Amino acid sequence: MDDFKHEIRVSLLVFGAVVLFFGTFMFFAKSQMLKLSGRIADVQSLISQKRTIASQLINLREDKELAAQYETTINYLIPTNKQLFDLQKWLSNQAQAFGLGITFNYSGSEIEPEKGSLGTLPFSMKLSGDLGDVAVFLDFLENKTPQFLMSFDSLSVGAVQGGTNQVALNGKVYFRPNE
Repeated sequence: MDDFKHEIRVSLLVFGAVVLFFGTFMFFAKSQMLKLSGRIADVQSLISQKRTIASQLINLREDKELAAQYETTINYLIPTNKQLFDLQKWLSNQAQAFGLGITFNYSGSEIEPEKGSLGTLPFSMKLSGDLGDVAVFLDFLENKTPQFLMSFDSLSVGAVQGGTNQVALNGKVYFRPNE
């Protein structure tokens, strides 16, 4: 019976050692698996970020092309202040095409463009001719002109001899910074 007790003790010791070994192995394996799953989650997050960045880069490239088109259009529609020297001659030619007489003067100080905004240069203008022609001409200047961007601040209408009307107005012409 001593042999049997001895065998049971040895078996229990071996069983305890095996349980302790596997328990320690499982503890370290679980620890390593948690570290590895954390790394996998970090890599997945990084991959997701890279996908997002790549998508944003594609969108920015597309936006850059669109912005270049808009910039070309803006540069065509809005002159620099140096190009405003042509405005008086251009207005005279346009007024003549509408059958109107014109007097044009810059009046006041220009406001320099700041980042994100346009500069302005005030002007005064007198037109003489038929009121219908004046109205069409002013609509053309304010809304349809392909070369200058301008707005009108005040307008007064008066009749002159011979049925010719005279319209006096003040406004602003907009310009972008010089290149």
